[in-house]
Amino acid sequence: MRAEAAQYALLCRISPALRHRLVGQLHPIGLAAGLADRQLRADGLNLTNVRDSIAKVQLQTREAMVSAIATLAWLTGEEAASVTLQAGVDSCVALVRTDCEMRGVAISSNIAGMDVAVSQRALRIVLTAALIAMVDMLPYLYRIELRSAISGKTIEIHFDLHFADATQAVSGVTEPRPLRWDDVDALADQEGVEVFRTVKPPKVTCRFDAAISEARSGHEKSSLAYNP
Repeated sequence: MRAEAAQYALLCRISPALRHRLVGQLHPIGLAAGLADRQLRADGLNLTNVRDSIAKVQLQTREAMVSAIATLAWLTGEEAASVTLQAGVDSCVALVRTDCEMRGVAISSNIAGMDVAVSQRALRIVLTAALIAMVDMLPYLYRIELRSAISGKTIEIHFDLHFADATQAVSGVTEPRPLRWDDVDALADQEGVEVFRTVKPPKVTCRFDAAISEARSGHEKSSLAYNP
């Protein structure tokens, strides 16, 4: 039950970002289609310009479909079981960055381009939850820097946390249902990820397995899919 509650809380928190991604891809298509419509209605029809505009609509539509499929994969799990470490981390950071920056917390990634793969599902769920929980639960936090290290078959992602002076404007718990550390722990336990956290000094580390079985690909759905 703890894991299911944490899954639902995470889904609620990232759903605005997912919606933004989907809608954002449709806006330029509408603009290009509007331009093509005006060109068709104009006196002195220029077929070359119209063809160019229609080709742009077709290209943007294909790009939007690819982006939509990738976005919905956060919910459906219909994707490869593994992902390269840098690509997976970049995807998680890109999803939460806008919301976190609006709340005064910057995120930067110094993940090295290592030729190593991790579980896409585990990284996506636990890393995303950890980032959101930091913003929700750590007062005066204003910057998160991610870095990685490899030890044998284990990958560690370290979060270097930087805090503002207590007198400055800072982040804090503003959500009706903030994501808590026990949510992160529940999700990490479910995905087989170790999360280490200290209070003084404040440090967070996530430890992932460096390899997974490709046999799992296509047979597991993302645990973000909530079934009450």
